[in-house]
Amino acid sequence: MLPKIDLPDLLFEVNAWTSFLDAFVHLGDGTTRMKDLSTSVVALLVSEACNIGLTPVVNPGYEALTRARLVHVDQYYLRADTIAAANAALIAAQAEVSIVTFWGEGLLASVDGLRFVVPVRTVSAAPSPKYFGFKRGITWLNAVNDQVAGIDQVAPTCGALWAGRVGCGARSCKAEGGVNALGAPPGRRLGDVGNRRRRRKCACHTPT
Repeated sequence: MLPKIDLPDLLFEVNAWTSFLDAFVHLGDGTTRMKDLSTSVVALLVSEACNIGLTPVVNPGYEALTRARLVHVDQYYLRADTIAAANAALIAAQAEVSIVTFWGEGLLASVDGLRFVVPVRTVSAAPSPKYFGFKRGITWLNAVNDQVAGIDQVAPTCGALWAGRVGCGARSCKAEGGVNALGAPPGRRLGDVGNRRRRRKCACHTPT
């Protein structure tokens, strides 16, 4: 049985193994660090991942958790590129665990999707009588590689092209340590190895 701990404590422990929180650098010079920055970042990660907003993680009595501080860190440190870099660090660390080599090389992925009706207008929502009736909805895609590491998630505007979007993620996210963000060796895309589906032209996929 795993011990019962709070989610922030789990993130801090994983950071002690992987230093993934170091990927959250300032938008300006990439080097600016503030006191207890990791505490602010963890609070924001929990807030966004659990979809609970800032209120449950705000603590006016602790500088790193004041609302003003969290808003500042959210604006200048939590970006698509820093989240991708942090994810790449986690995937690279996962690949170093000895048991995962028995599962695979990180070159294959399982992609699954969930569909949701969306009651508001958004660029990701589209009509689909088969799934949404007369309403509009989105398809949320999640990809896991064969080393059991989450590698990508997206709500594509062109739901028909799932595998192509995973290939796009493989090309766009590079990590240190000789693997890209999908766990594949440099120069190889996960889409090249694990995807045998025919790709259709789409705005989110440009053939190379």
